[in-house]
Amino acid sequence: MYFPLTEGARWEYDVEVVRSGGAPRTLKATRIVRGEKEVDGKRYVKFVTETSGAGMRVPDQFYRASEQGIYAAVQGAEGKELLLLPRHPEDGHTWHGEAQPAITKLSGEVALGETFAYEALRFSDCVRVSLSMTIMERSFFGGEKEVPVRFVRWFAPGTGMVRELRIVAEEGDSGYLRMDSKLTGFHIP
Repeated sequence: MYFPLTEGARWEYDVEVVRSGGAPRTLKATRIVRGEKEVDGKRYVKFVTETSGAGMRVPDQFYRASEQGIYAAVQGAEGKELLLLPRHPEDGHTWHGEAQPAITKLSGEVALGETFAYEALRFSDCVRVSLSMTIMERSFFGGEKEVPVRFVRWFAPGTGMVRELRIVAEEGDSGYLRMDSKLTGFHIP
């Protein structure tokens, strides 16, 4: 199991945040499985993220396991979900999806046999999942713009996500926000 959904599971991360043209900021983040929610008859497990950074709030995230894999409920597209991790990942496996109106395009790809090492932790046989998507961002004044986002996540067997690299395009073609989260500790009950 690459994505534990056990109540009380907890992961601690070092997070480096870099905005184009700016100095890196570091913070600590903790993800905890805390509770459930039902949407359109499907049961989702709630992930709560607590951060040490001022002004850095992460919305709760909701995931569920199915025969096909792990799905995430999409914020801004009530009742819609997207595949994040196939149940039986195969090297080179790809998929596509959308969750209108929030996400217009998603493509995913799996790579097997990856290794993750950071500080005292080392995991082999990790699955790397690359997700590219276009998020429709709504402005206060009613306009919309497409925001390209790329996630690269590494999952270790029996542990869950050990690293997440997130790159979000910002205004113009040259701006970006880059977040690199690396696992420093975990507890799976």
